[in-house]
Amino acid sequence: MVPFSPTAAAALRQLLRARPPEWGSDTPVFCNESGQRLSVDSWRQRLKKYCLNDGTTFRPYDLRHAACTLHLRAGMSGEVLQRLMGHHGPQMTQRYIHLTTDDLRKEQALSSPVERLVPARKRALRKIK
Repeated sequence: MVPFSPTAAAALRQLLRARPPEWGSDTPVFCNESGQRLSVDSWRQRLKKYCLNDGTTFRPYDLRHAACTLHLRAGMSGEVLQRLMGHHGPQMTQRYIHLTTDDLRKEQALSSPVERLVPARKRALRKIK
């Protein structure tokens, strides 16, 4: 089972409504133009074509890495992220997370003990000097 957002559910419903009426309910959600299961190579080739059109370069697997990092940035806990990604341990999830220096600065600013110890007024005065 894969949980997804209401927005993703709406997009999937729209995708399913756009299918030819002769396709049955056993047609895979992600399929090719003839209603057959979309192979990994077909998906890779289609994505490569889209990338060439706009100059970007990434692979389907890069999307998984990006989703993992974006979930973490949005506040998802490591344990929930691990389960969502289907990883058996946190070590594998760590391989998917690509934090930047800016990510570290933001998190440090949110949880810094110094920020709690030094009154806000003193911090504001220091910035003025």
